[in-house]
Amino acid sequence: MKVRHDEIGIVVLKVCRRNRHHETSQPAHRKQRDGGDGVQHRRFKSHAAPPHRGHPVEDLHAGGVTAVNCTCSIWEGLRDTLVNVGRWNSWFRDNDDLLLPVKVVADIARAKNENRVGIILGWQNTSALEDRVELVDVFKTLGVGVMQLTYNTQNLVGSGCYESRDSGLSDFGRDVIDEMNRVGVVVDLSHVGARTSEDAIRHSKQPVAYSHCCPAALLDHPRNKTDEQLRFIVEHGGFVGVTTYPWFLPKGADSTVDDCVAAIDYVINQVGEERVGICL
Repeated sequence: MKVRHDEIGIVVLKVCRRNRHHETSQPAHRKQRDGGDGVQHRRFKSHAAPPHRGHPVEDLHAGGVTAVNCTCSIWEGLRDTLVNVGRWNSWFRDNDDLLLPVKVVADIARAKNENRVGIILGWQNTSALEDRVELVDVFKTLGVGVMQLTYNTQNLVGSGCYESRDSGLSDFGRDVIDEMNRVGVVVDLSHVGARTSEDAIRHSKQPVAYSHCCPAALLDHPRNKTDEQLRFIVEHGGFVGVTTYPWFLPKGADSTVDDCVAAIDYVINQVGEERVGICL
């Protein structure tokens, strides 16, 4: 597997929601912390999370990661998703030396040039749309750039990968994809059922993605994708992000970095390195 250091790297990060306690120990001014390597690392400030020693985006910044896709909606409906987006907006304001909201492709290059972490807000479900296609445009305006059609189970758009019967992409789902294509939101199929995924790949006028998955050839798991599925999405211009989540790898909790690299290498050998990325 070749790594080209002149490329702008993007990974997918699924950030867990934190308890809604106010942080009281963080001073108002920007702090720096020494990571033990003599490098000053920027501190993440949040008034919507409990006190903690660090935050994932601090480590991403220290590691030189350019941009990540951060989840702001899974099971939430419209109101709670709006609250989550509002919380991210406050983090952007409070950490403008560390974070940069990514709304267009050029923002990724800007994040790299300005030594910040670009944040692409994303959904792992379309439940926040409820039954209103026009909300796709609303959330695109608010900075959401990636929407996964389903999260494991059935919804109004289609079937998830854990459903015993995959009914395929619904007519509402086709309308949602059309609107996502129109406004520029990436269609994510990672947790989506096989038939619904194939329908979505065929229907979308823009390339779609498995943003975080592993190959089923290494472990037979509902969340993993077969060689045929991996090749099919790439043949239609799509993208595959290989996840390092241990439960999707053959050794489970005993997985090592070598096992993660082996999964990435396997997918590259199936579809080529130009359409493969890394997911955390």
